[in-house]
Amino acid sequence: MRNKYQFTTYLIISIIILPLCLTACSVSDTGGYDDDDVTVSGIDLQWLARSESTAEYSWKVTLENNTDDEKKVYAKFNLYDEEGFVLDWTYDYIYLDPDENKTYSDTATIDNDLADKVTDYDCEITVYDVD
Repeated sequence: MRNKYQFTTYLIISIIILPLCLTACSVSDTGGYDDDDVTVSGIDLQWLARSESTAEYSWKVTLENNTDDEKKVYAKFNLYDEEGFVLDWTYDYIYLDPDENKTYSDTATIDNDLADKVTDYDCEITVYDVD
């Protein structure tokens, strides 16, 4: 009997949780997102310092607002290993005035074990209209 109830519990959780996840995932593409609204360039990574257990890095991205409207950009910076797995990520929200070109940078830390495996990086963005 225990296995029957356990399966039923998983089934009920899956039925409730799955639609919520699908809704949450689709929300990131709303809010006036348009591929041509913001241009991304100048993505860069620089290692700054290491301690016994962590490595500090700086990430930078240049964004250009190609519209006459203010935009809010969700920028997610990803670090990858040689197989393409995400080792670490950090993010921030960046506001752009109409026709503004802005270079944004920030710092973050990662465990040394993971830092040694970083072979690639990128920056994903989602663009929102500002009300």
